[in-house]
Amino acid sequence: PEGKKIRAFTYWEKVDDIDLSVMGLKEDGGIREFSWRTMAAAADDCIVFSGDQTSGYNGGSEYFDIDIQLFREKHPDIEYLVFSDNVYSGKMFSSCGIRFFPTPRPA
Repeated sequence: PEGKKIRAFTYWEKVDDIDLSVMGLKEDGGIREFSWRTMAAAADDCIVFSGDQTSGYNGGSEYFDIDIQLFREKHPDIEYLVFSDNVYSGKMFSSCGIRFFPTPRPA
């Protein structure tokens, strides 16, 4: 729908670095990664990344805003978006305070 966006948001405490990623699953079975590794080189106006936070022990967050219509136009071969959190601080998820919210966002 025109003007509609999806925001994937993650918030954490008690760990320095958690990375939010979005994987686009393609019709042919391929995968397109949207993450801290790829967004600097592949940024466009249909998907906005907050940036990689690596010092969030007392509270850190990352998000993606995805303009649904623009994303479909620029990436017509992507059928699904899968959101993922990864801990990069040598801890288990069970010892981190994590909140993850993929929610529709009004335009």
